[in-house]
Amino acid sequence: MLLSRCDHQCLSRRLVLVLVAMIVMAAGEESQSLFAEEGVDWQARVVAGHERIRRQRSNSIVWLRQARPGWKPPFTEITKIWHLDGNFKFHTFEVPDLTTTADVVDDVKLMKDPFSVRIVTPQFEFGLRRLYKEVDGVRVLDRLRRTTLSIDGEKLEMWQRRMSWTMSEHAWSSTTMCHLESSGLFAQPPRNTNAFGWTVDKFTVGPVAFEKLSSGLVRMSIATHSEMTDVRKKQIVSDVVEATADLDPAHNYRVVESDYIATGSQKVPGKEAAPAWHRVRIVNEYRAGFGRDVFPTHVVTQNWSSKERDKLYGEPNYSDEYFIDRVEFGEVRESDFRPEPYGIRPETLEIDPLPPPTSWSVYGIYGGVITCVLIGLAWWFKRRRERLV
Repeated sequence: MLLSRCDHQCLSRRLVLVLVAMIVMAAGEESQSLFAEEGVDWQARVVAGHERIRRQRSNSIVWLRQARPGWKPPFTEITKIWHLDGNFKFHTFEVPDLTTTADVVDDVKLMKDPFSVRIVTPQFEFGLRRLYKEVDGVRVLDRLRRTTLSIDGEKLEMWQRRMSWTMSEHAWSSTTMCHLESSGLFAQPPRNTNAFGWTVDKFTVGPVAFEKLSSGLVRMSIATHSEMTDVRKKQIVSDVVEATADLDPAHNYRVVESDYIATGSQKVPGKEAAPAWHRVRIVNEYRAGFGRDVFPTHVVTQNWSSKERDKLYGEPNYSDEYFIDRVEFGEVRESDFRPEPYGIRPETLEIDPLPPPTSWSVYGIYGGVITCVLIGLAWWFKRRRERLV
């Protein structure tokens, strides 16, 4: 059927109106989605996601490898870490080779013959280490000897910060920004959770900004200022002037990559050191399903240092590389942090000793009953003999 010119014009107008309506609707939907993105409280989402990560790793065992190529001779350090709600235990031993495979991890050796041990709890801290001794002119490892022991509050707080710093370098890097746990960055007031051996005089966090990237990640930008003093009254002032962290919203906003530039200077009574520039870039690699998606499998940290900011690029001054081979959840008990297996008496740490095993109590009851029976029989035979006489 042929259409008249008038019909063609009407049809064209209808098509134009439909297209205009579709464009308006699409624009409206786009503006609504943009408005929704702008209204997102990204910081609250990051805080909630990282808190979920911390709950999942609050009871965990981690097997970790770190290659140390800069040492002579180079070696690989194997570490097994127990963590339970602020209690930490480290067992380490060394392999005299650089390796990137997990087959060097000997769990029996880690348990029975570690090179060093460190246990930190809210009540006490102690460390053990095997030192070298000479036997017939040959250096061999001696038995484990105690190197540190702390029971007072200030030292224990320092050790807790030190453990937080250590874990932020590898196992906890999914919630770490600028080598600081996000729980401290977002606290009110902010806390420098990793400053061990120093008194934190001042710590502030600048405005936090978020940006949705085309990759689907969320980039967080932040700046910090800290002032600290050590026991010798030496003061260090540090400013993180530029820092970013790329977060994965599909996995509780875990940190995928972070990069920060800081400048710092030290002030000693009577003299002042020139400021220096530092840059640290951390890349976390994850494998689907590994460690409940809260632990990375591979962490690479690159470090730059210079007196000029423009020289913080190119080849890094040095790098650290960590491999997490295995993670277990829910297997840690409070008894894993007891001092008795390491030859340290509980009284030394001012804690109550372990009660005797149940079997001891049973044997004690049996022994008491048998003793009473024997005493009764002796008394009965004595009375019978007296009657016969």
